[in-house]
Amino acid sequence: MISLTRVTKTYGDQNVINDVTFHVSSGECVRPLGAGQSGRTTLLQIIATLVRPTSGSLSIDGVDAARNPVAARRKVVYVSPEALAGSRLRVDEYLRFVARTRGTSSDRRVTEACEQCGLAPSAAVDRLTSDGRATLAVAAALVAAPDVMLLDDALAAIAEPERRERIADMIRQARAAGTTMIVASNGTDELSAMSSRIVTLGRGQLQEGLPALRHQGEAIWAR
Repeated sequence: MISLTRVTKTYGDQNVINDVTFHVSSGECVRPLGAGQSGRTTLLQIIATLVRPTSGSLSIDGVDAARNPVAARRKVVYVSPEALAGSRLRVDEYLRFVARTRGTSSDRRVTEACEQCGLAPSAAVDRLTSDGRATLAVAAALVAAPDVMLLDDALAAIAEPERRERIADMIRQARAAGTTMIVASNGTDELSAMSSRIVTLGRGQLQEGLPALRHQGEAIWAR
């Protein structure tokens, strides 16, 4: 499903991602762990085709991201409150726009996402709190129904416990339905137990970890 081969990303004279080869099977959920400056967010953004690698190759479900980035991007959703667009739109307008661009246009799907996530359809995206923006980012990903979901500390800004657990449950349902996921967060959260495999990143280099249920060093790596 996801295949990176010898991927490097350089900014100036610094290798943020250094010769990474990484494969994720269809339906798998992988959790990358790493301290600050490990390159974790850059890795997810490369997979999302938001950042172009300096060298190496990336394919998503057999689609070469360098040769056909639009087709590759349509298979992936990158979920981060910082990456949320939607300026001057209402919540329902933004979700409908996401649904149409992904070919999943459905008023019912948008209505259900608003209800399940506790979002007011008429609220202005520009005026949402950080909690609301993080919630909308997840709602948009679920409306898009992607093959691959990349979660970059997606729950961190959601402070209200009931909403946080409700959204985590929706993500777990998507995982159970077969969505391929990479779940990154700063520390353990409600999504940690979904992962079937853990990898570690340090100074842009990746090491395969133990299966998630056997991994004992998460608290150290997540700091």
